[in-house]
Amino acid sequence: MYETQEAFTRYLPSEHRSAITYVQVNGRTKIAINGKLSEYIPNPTFEVFAPPGAQEDFYRRGNPDGKSLREIFGTPNFPCPEWARTAEARLPHLDELGLDGALCSLPWPASSKSECGTTLT
Repeated sequence: MYETQEAFTRYLPSEHRSAITYVQVNGRTKIAINGKLSEYIPNPTFEVFAPPGAQEDFYRRGNPDGKSLREIFGTPNFPCPEWARTAEARLPHLDELGLDGALCSLPWPASSKSECGTTLT
């Protein structure tokens, strides 16, 4: 699952919501925290990302060649499917896969039924 833009501010108290803003830098969306540009999440929109398995060699062999993270991840060119973003789009996809349910990893402190469609008891 990849977060939508409002996920970074959704649970912040209203007096802190303006602390995180999205800004355009050379045609790319970036996050600014308290007015300071952050590179912690290089692609905060998650429109495209590294293809699945891009880090496999890194986790198997480590990084003996001293590659940068950008070299390890490769060029982000894998489009984020809509079912990876919203529960509404995810449920039909789970049906297509023949799955009866899924365990969602919720961002702290989210634990509401609306996030995943069910609650664990």
